This record gives sequence, structure tokens and C-alpha cells, in this order.
Amino acid sequence: MAKDILDVTGNLERLSYRDVFSRSEYDVIRKSIGALKPDFKEITEKNVSITIGGARKELIVRAAILKTAQREYQGVVITIDDITDIKRMQQIMAWGEVARKVAHEIKNPLTPINLSAQRLKKKFFGQISDEAQVFEECVETIISEVEIIRQLVDEFYRFARMPETKREEGDIADLGKQILGNYRELYPDIDFTFTVSGEVPKLNFDLAKLKRVFVNLLENSLWAVKQNESEAKVYLSVEHDRDGGVVKVMVEDNGIGVSDEDHERIFDLYYSRKEGGKGLGLSIVKAIIDEHGGKVYSDKGIEKGARIIFELPA
Repeated sequence: MAKDILDVTGNLERLSYRDVFSRSEYDVIRKSIGALKPDFKEITEKNVSITIGGARKELIVRAAILKTAQREYQGVVITIDDITDIKRMQQIMAWGEVARKVAHEIKNPLTPINLSAQRLKKKFFGQISDEAQVFEECVETIISEVEIIRQLVDEFYRFARMPETKREEGDIADLGKQILGNYRELYPDIDFTFTVSGEVPKLNFDLAKLKRVFVNLLENSLWAVKQNESEAKVYLSVEHDRDGGVVKVMVEDNGIGVSDEDHERIFDLYYSRKEGGKGLGLSIVKAIIDEHGGKVYSDKGIEKGARIIFELPA
């Protein structure tokens, strides 16, 4: 319904479009309608991107002058279609195809490059007396950079393919606790906290994909807290929202935080705040959570740091 799409409350009957679209975020819609001329005969259509109630929406706004049989102006007929999900899926499909092609073209030469570098090291390292260290460093650089490219290609593949979901009953709280425990051992200088609120029911989910979700979110938090000089803290909590019929998982940190603009864009494909970031991590998170019938979002209610929440049907 229009009310749901536009986050409008109250009775809309017999209201002027200027009153319905009075809020500042509706400027582009109001101006589009106001630009119609009384003698306009055809429907005008415009794609509009606006932020409503903290959510970015892609809309198609169609409007036409309504006239009587005597050609007298009677009003404006407006239809609004929410194409946010459709547009996102089109983007994912388009970039998925690009990812497959790019990954294929890049990955083919990586193995021979890597093998050739290792062969050079094995065959000539012992024979080089001058600049042996430089030779070894150059070869190691080739090998390590090839591995970085391979990891990037694997990210492309993961996003492009998104293998078939294989759901099994599991304990998502226990999964989160295990993964956080691994990070606690790897990063003893960071304060990791895990909490479970109430009794969390078992869910049907793809274990490998949910692991990916936890890892991507925790990696984001690790990067964020490393940008600050204060004591680094990362929180992971799981709770059962009985009223909402969902299990909520929250990953929070006291890092550099998320700007108002980033709240709307961090899940967009190839959008990244990080220098040299690929912009795939949170897109993959959203794709996986969407695939499980849930939702993921950035909480604007936090004063310091960032809080990402994903919900799964319970």
C-alpha cells in the first residue's frame, strides 16, 4: 500500500498532494507532480531514489492530469511502485555475471604465474651470490600478491555463484560463540564479549553461509576498532524476540562508527569505507540473510561505534 511505501499515517482521502508529500524527503516527488501542466495529456513517469524512515527506496512515480469530459482540470492521478527489491536483484544479477567473467579471466593465469615464481626460487636461489636477498624478496612478493589476487577472485566467485543453500537444524547462538572464541584467541588485545538473552530456539540454516555472515561482520568490526586509539571492544549478542517471531543477532563495536550516508549504503555492492576495500563483504551478508528469509540493517540508535543486526525467522 502507498502508506507503507511512503511511511505516511492518517487518512489520505481528499488531501492535496502537497499535504501528503509535505515532508522534505518527498521534495523530488512533489516537484515532479507540480511540474505537470494542465494541458498534459499523457502519463509522466519518473524513477525516484529517496530515503524514507531511514530506509533507502527506489520508486517509480507515475502521474497524469485527470480531466472531465469537457476537458476541465479535475486533479492528478498518482501511482507509486516500490521497485527497491527488484532493482537490487537486477544489480546483483548483472554484477554476478560480470563477476563470473572477470573471475574466469583473472584466475586462469594465476596458477602458472605462481608455479613459475616458485620454480625460479627453487632453481636459481642457491646460484645467486649477489643480491640474493633482493631476488628472494621479489619472488616472495610475486607469490604473495598472486595469493591476494586469488582471494579476490574467490570473493567474486562466492558472490556470483552463491551455491545452493543446504539448511540443517542448528544452534546459531553456539555457532556465534564458537566463531567469537576463535577471534578471541587470535586477538588477545581486543575485548570480546558474548551474551545470550533467554532461551534461543534452534533454527534451520546453512552452516557454511552463516559462518560467512559472522566472519564478515566480525572482520568489519575488527577493522573499525583498529582505526581508534581507545581500548578495542567487540560485542556479539543473540536473543529470541518472541513477539517479533525472530532470532536477533547483534554485532557491535566501539570503532569509528557509521555515517548517516553509510547507514543507507554499506550493504550496496562494491561500496566500501575501507581504503582498498572490495565492497563485497556486507553485500554477501545481505544476500545470505535475504536467502534465509531474514533481514539485516545498521542500527542508527548507537552513539559511538557501530551496531549491525540481522534477524532470522524463528
